[in-house]
Amino acid sequence: MLGLATTLTVVCVNGSVPTVTVEELARLAADSTSNIFLLDVRTTGEWKDGHLSFADLRVPYDSLDVHTDLLPTDRSTPIYCFCRTGRRSGIAARRLIEMGYLNVFNVDGGIRAWTGAGYKIVTEK
Repeated sequence: MLGLATTLTVVCVNGSVPTVTVEELARLAADSTSNIFLLDVRTTGEWKDGHLSFADLRVPYDSLDVHTDLLPTDRSTPIYCFCRTGRRSGIAARRLIEMGYLNVFNVDGGIRAWTGAGYKIVTEK
């Protein structure tokens, strides 16, 4: 098994964004040595319907430029972008890469894949 605490520096080719599965994200979240930053880019309503307990920040994908002060100052911090299905988080991940972040990942399938795999979420309703 590979060491999951290893941080990879990723170079994107042709605008592609590296993806991780929800299983990979769950393993990273469970590893106390992992230094990950989970960015949920869904709306407030979606967040209240259910989110991951270890999310570091919720900023809608189209508001990243307004909230750069909330993002990690260390641009090598691994950032995992998360949404409902992976589409908006892919857009957000590409934007973060354009902003100079080096270790950005899109969580494939988003919260639908997370709950579909049987992982728990937190609700605020």
